[in-house]
Order: sequence, then structure tokens, then C-alpha cells
Amino acid sequence: MNTGASMLVKIVLIIFLKIALLGNSLDVFSTSFHGHFCGKETPKLDYSNAQEEIRVLSEIAPIDTIDKACKRHDICYLEKGSGSKICDDELVLSMKKVEKKFQDKNCRMLSKAIVFYFDTKNYNPITLLNEDYSSNDKLKEMPVVAAENMFNMASLASDMAINFGYSKPTAYLFDSKNNKQRKKEVFWVFPPRYKVCTY
Repeated sequence: MNTGASMLVKIVLIIFLKIALLGNSLDVFSTSFHGHFCGKETPKLDYSNAQEEIRVLSEIAPIDTIDKACKRHDICYLEKGSGSKICDDELVLSMKKVEKKFQDKNCRMLSKAIVFYFDTKNYNPITLLNEDYSSNDKLKEMPVVAAENMFNMASLASDMAINFGYSKPTAYLFDSKNNKQRKKEVFWVFPPRYKVCTY
């Protein structure tokens, strides 16, 4: 196999590796990953009263635009219910507006990952089945939604693969004992938690 073809195969393999890693779960979203508000249970508050929690959250200053959007998202969940599609859509819209404006590529990747995560969470073939319209319309829309999910996943995965680098030996990419280290390296594409993302 010539060098060009070998590189292409490696690129494709890395992209699919990243898709597999992201497909299992976006681990970055299961913990604190940016500022004071972005991530599961970030900040961790334990109030029985939603209004009191909103008051406490309102007093914490976000570190940047991404963190500010996550703060609005957290407060929206308290007002409209955890997992509210309206809140997720507002967050996605905020990230889409700023994604390409960031000077830092890691900040662009973070906003792109947030868009991918919440878009895929709410708009996929499974969630489509629960929508309140005809089965015919659902069947027409399903391939479109599935294609969009795959395109967005491949786009994010390829960006992460580019950042991950092509210098890794193929054996490293597919040896299961490297899974933990690979996941860490993949998520190095995001900025450190308290780095301020600016335009």
C-alpha cells in the first residue's frame, strides 16, 4: 500500500475510533468540564427548593460566554424541568452563534461538542418515534435525522482526530489496554476547565 493510501486508511480508522468513543458516551459531559456551570451537577447543589437553587446559581458569575450559556441552561432546567428540550435548544442556539467566533481552536471544539451532544440527545431516530405526528411523516423524517446525526458525529470525530494527531501507531489505536489513555487524549481537545474562551 502506498504512503498516501496508508495515511488515508489511518485517518479513516482514527475517525471511526473517535466515533466509537463518542458513541459509547461523551464522558466529558458526565463531570465538570468547563467553568462553574458546564457539566453534570456543576455546580453541585442540594436544595429541595428550585427557587432557592436559582437564587444561588444567579449569584455565581460565569467565566465566559460558554459558561454563561451553561448557567442559563441550568436555570432553565430548574424552571422548566430537568431535560427540557426547550432549554437544550436554547443552549444549542447559543453555542451555534459563537462557535466559529472563538480564537482558540479548543474553545471552538468545546462549543461544537456541546451542540453535537444536545442535538443528538433530542433529535435522533428514537426520539422521533415519540413525536406526536403521523407514522408516515416519521418514516420520511427518520433517514434525514439519522443522516444528520451521523454527519455531525463524523464531523466532530474527525476534528477530534485531527487534534489527536496521526503520529500514533495503528497498534496503539486498537489495543484495548490503551482505552483509558486514549479517552483522556481525545478530550485534551477541549480547553482546561477554567480557561476563558474569548472571541
